[in-house]
Amino acid sequence: MTKVKFVDYSRALAISIVVIGHMIEMTNVGDLKWKIDTLCYLLHVPTFLIISGYLFSKSSRRYEPKEIIISKSKRLLFPYVLWTFILALYSVLLNGMSFEDAFRYAYNALWYFAFLWACIIGTSVLMMLHCFKLNILMVGISIGGVIGTIYNSTVAKICIHYLIFLIGFYLLEHIVAFKYKYFLIMLFVFCFLFCVSTGYLSLFDALNTGFKTFYVFMLKILGACFLPICFSYLEKRKMMSTMIKLGGNTIYIYILHFFIIAIYKNINNDSWIVFIMSVVIVMVITNLLAEIFKKNRYLNKLFTIK
Repeated sequence: MTKVKFVDYSRALAISIVVIGHMIEMTNVGDLKWKIDTLCYLLHVPTFLIISGYLFSKSSRRYEPKEIIISKSKRLLFPYVLWTFILALYSVLLNGMSFEDAFRYAYNALWYFAFLWACIIGTSVLMMLHCFKLNILMVGISIGGVIGTIYNSTVAKICIHYLIFLIGFYLLEHIVAFKYKYFLIMLFVFCFLFCVSTGYLSLFDALNTGFKTFYVFMLKILGACFLPICFSYLEKRKMMSTMIKLGGNTIYIYILHFFIIAIYKNINNDSWIVFIMSVVIVMVITNLLAEIFKKNRYLNKLFTIK
């Protein structure tokens, strides 16, 4: 498959935003903290989902659904189960957590692997039925999730995230080629700045049912398009090798950074300088570890079964 720059660029910045978001939760750097935390929340997972949907649309044309199910189970479900156990054990030894609390923390931390696996497997199963109406059904379920924000936040969250995956699957290629795509960027920025300036939106207040949840999920859909649209501008420019390498290491960095930031849990940090330095250190260490794991065929088996 031809290398698409905005995919790796988006993943590279998204994984950096993941680290920033998780690190800032452990700091006390003033009122700006919740604004940065909310911005990270609106960008990182949505970006990964829309990019994953886009990539799955390409691979689904080249492989049979049964092959995809087996392949993605090895690449997503296996590391989720293995690293959930390893991270839980690590948390018990490092932070003295009970195994029950540590296990709950670990499977919640790595939830994205299980959710993405479910998105891909569910979509693959529906594709095996060879029924166009089921495509409409998939979109309908997700749109129902938008309306469902008024009634059940958890169900709505699942449906909205699946909708973002489907937007990547069906529409991202058209969105990045859309003549007026930068309007979506301006709309996201305007809506986010409106929330920040008015104090209307708080990340924690917004996760109940009601209009605030609906507003957050609409922002997440716009946030999912933000980085791919921005980086589509660089598609015809010279490739940035660092971004390409970072984008290719996202699965490793995503897992490994939890082991590094666990050390910061017991550290009181109220300095921006310490926070920025900590983010840089975590990114550098996890990226170096990622290269070591990738190049060693035995260590690499911890992340995927060939």
